[in-house]
Amino acid sequence: MILPGELTLGKCIPHTAKDIKECVADKKIGISEVVEVFPLWEEYWLMEIDSQVSSPLKKASYEKATGAFPNSLRLWCDYIRFLIAENADRDIIRSAYTSALHYCGHHFNADSLWDIVLEFEKLDRSVLLKLYLQLIAIPLYEYNRFYTQFIEIGKSYELSDIIDETTLESYAEGFGHKSVDGLTLVERHQAFDDFAYKRHQKTQSQVVAKWEYEEKLVDQKFTLKPVDASRWWDYIAWSRSHDAVADAISVYERALIVLGLSPKIWLSYIAFLNQSGASKETQEKVFERASATALWDDVDDLGPRLRILWCQLSQKNDLLGQWLDTLATTSPRPQSAIFQLTQALIPGISNLEEAIKDPKFPTESLAVLIVAYLKTLDTAAVRKFYNDHICTTSKLTSMLKRSELFWKFIVEYEGFRHYNMQNLTVVVSAITATRQLPKGSRQAILATAESMCRANNGCTVLMEPAALPEIARRHVAHPGIIREHIPEIANPQFGHTRLSADFDVISAAPPLPQFKNVEKSSTQIVPQQ
Repeated sequence: MILPGELTLGKCIPHTAKDIKECVADKKIGISEVVEVFPLWEEYWLMEIDSQVSSPLKKASYEKATGAFPNSLRLWCDYIRFLIAENADRDIIRSAYTSALHYCGHHFNADSLWDIVLEFEKLDRSVLLKLYLQLIAIPLYEYNRFYTQFIEIGKSYELSDIIDETTLESYAEGFGHKSVDGLTLVERHQAFDDFAYKRHQKTQSQVVAKWEYEEKLVDQKFTLKPVDASRWWDYIAWSRSHDAVADAISVYERALIVLGLSPKIWLSYIAFLNQSGASKETQEKVFERASATALWDDVDDLGPRLRILWCQLSQKNDLLGQWLDTLATTSPRPQSAIFQLTQALIPGISNLEEAIKDPKFPTESLAVLIVAYLKTLDTAAVRKFYNDHICTTSKLTSMLKRSELFWKFIVEYEGFRHYNMQNLTVVVSAITATRQLPKGSRQAILATAESMCRANNGCTVLMEPAALPEIARRHVAHPGIIREHIPEIANPQFGHTRLSADFDVISAAPPLPQFKNVEKSSTQIVPQQ
């Protein structure tokens, strides 16, 4: 298992849970750093919350914890209890428990969460009934207790509040009535008992079936140690085969706590959500959680974790860049890995140029891949790539010229990394010459280049090619008066279009312009004696 570099602070290089605990105790690592890298580690979230000294800070910590770790039953229960104890607004509490039930309501051991919610809503009869109707259809470990509670309160409600109209009409026909209004009190109670009994039989059978898998789950908390994943995968396969999407999602969410460091479980979960028709927003949230949780623990097997990126690749280019940077630092063969990434996203291609042929592949995402690839090359190879695809026409030329990310990389590569002002001037000339790049992006990149140039001995050659000659012509006869006759520049200032391969020499600014036809200016300025 490769632990993230963010946890390597000073002399503390943790490799196990015990190492991390000792580093936290010695204050070499902050608790917030642990939960940032391992968002499924419930123990440290509780420590982070307990360390807060005021109610607003605790509330903020609870919100952060449940946002990063929404499948934690313990965190949700503690959070709702905290809100109730603080006399928070009822709408805030209802919003919190609604989210809690969404993520954890189908948890086999969610009785503690349901108890809190039912107690909170016990005075609101309408809401309470809706909760019980939802609850008696969920296979929980303590299902019979909740079913008994429902039977006790159910007969105090109107039958039409519990049973849908179509089912009620069938009960009326069974008792020999033409309408529901003809049902007597005894018949209404019998209809209620029959409805509740059928619901109980169905749900109880699911409880028994789930128990076969539940009793085998030894590991149910986050751990850095290897676990027997086969039991969770068997449980997932069973839950998916029973067409109960909510129950299957619940099993997935619980499995993520134990297996979430591996991209495989996230891949399977996202694929299931897609197949079950989950909303795009839901899939994106899971994707974001996957990117923050799964580690690069199987460097040689890139396929599964790379396909996770493809789920929302076109909308997540910044995130993709971060993952690729991580890949470059953890993989012993980053170039091969990035090419495998491209092949995973577009099966059957053999190189980056072939990727542009696929109309479904987002071109800006391809630029992200290319930049990541260029970061793994030596200087000569980077400049050769630029000359091959920018100075001459290739299948990638059009895409690269309109990619802000690519131009930003090249400018920073020549300006910040190599301080090569000659090549930087060539790049700026190319940027100002292309109109495929949006004006705002072009101006931002040129501003960055100008700042690099000024920091490099006050060089000012990075103005747009058309701007410097124009200013020079208008001021050659006198530095403050624009002349009617404009002299011409004899020596070209921006004649280079290719990057120089000589990266060991820091080039100075080009020579000052030399003019012809200066004598034709309408007014001659005589120097003072």
